[in-house]
Amino acid sequence: MGRWVWLLLGMAIGTLEGTGQRTLKEKGPYYALVFVRGGELWTVEVGARSSPRRLTFLGGLSRPSFSPDGSLLLAERRTSLGSDLVLFERFRSSPRFLTSVRRVAYAHWSPGGKHVVCLTWPPWEEGSPPLRCSVLWVRDVNNRPTPKRIPALTTNWPVTFSSDEVLWVVETKDGIAQRLLRVSGSEERPTSYGLPEVGFDRKRSWVAFAPKGQFLAYLSTSPEGWSGHIVLDRALRVWEEWKGGQERDSTSPFPLPLWQPEGEAVLFDHTNLTSEAQAGVWLSRRQGNRFSSRRVMPGFLGGEPLRLTGMAWSPDGLRIALGIVGKPAPGWGSSRERVIVLEAPSGKVVA
Repeated sequence: MGRWVWLLLGMAIGTLEGTGQRTLKEKGPYYALVFVRGGELWTVEVGARSSPRRLTFLGGLSRPSFSPDGSLLLAERRTSLGSDLVLFERFRSSPRFLTSVRRVAYAHWSPGGKHVVCLTWPPWEEGSPPLRCSVLWVRDVNNRPTPKRIPALTTNWPVTFSSDEVLWVVETKDGIAQRLLRVSGSEERPTSYGLPEVGFDRKRSWVAFAPKGQFLAYLSTSPEGWSGHIVLDRALRVWEEWKGGQERDSTSPFPLPLWQPEGEAVLFDHTNLTSEAQAGVWLSRRQGNRFSSRRVMPGFLGGEPLRLTGMAWSPDGLRIALGIVGKPAPGWGSSRERVIVLEAPSGKVVA
């Protein structure tokens, strides 16, 4: 239960600061969490120290990302010339420099924590985000980091690993998806695949592989007013498809499908961003040779939820934590924030 107490605490702090969050198991019963405040990285060490402390005095540090085992923390440090990728080891105050980039749009660890892949932005005019991001693969992070830029490959979609040595990228042109590429650390050229046609929107979709690489999930949206998700195997055969509902905003803080640690279930954020906005999560769970879905719509504060601020699986894959900003009750002047824990797959609220 202690693990969940601190996960909730971490999500609550992350919600208040408007950033992502992640728990980290340290020696003994201690847990730590990281959040961003004022452009700087802070940590709370539960059991050792109960009050937040600044992890580094270097300003402009953002986008923290833990390795799968929680032992390493990747972050971006803003500089006058762009950004540095830096690595913290077990919360030492001095980070290790990896490489310099223009700007980090997204960073993702390989399943075994050996490599990191980043999307890096080129310079752009203020208020006009780029449609092209370069793909940078930083190999062997913990020993001798080797940045490897994948030549002539640009995308504005998150990328995903199916194993430590195999990376999948959706290549884009002018913001529109063109093809699915398999990039191997041992091969010179990527292998190209066609994109699945079922319910696929080439402008607004997000892709994620299951932790063991056996399934691919993507969330797709459409300006015509529907949203959908599909689960496929590595041969791009459809295992499960759902579509319906209302149009959602592609700038949702959690567009990526979120896989359960064992890869047997996946969460999709299906928030309807309309005048009657509701936060909802679709849970797709493997049952034999197919996936089945159900919508989880937790209600609280006497009304429907408004939007999600966080999603997380428990390490054993049996519970789901959701950070939610709810509609204010009558007479309240602002939205109210909550963190709830659900059983999977029943969706029953347990905390």
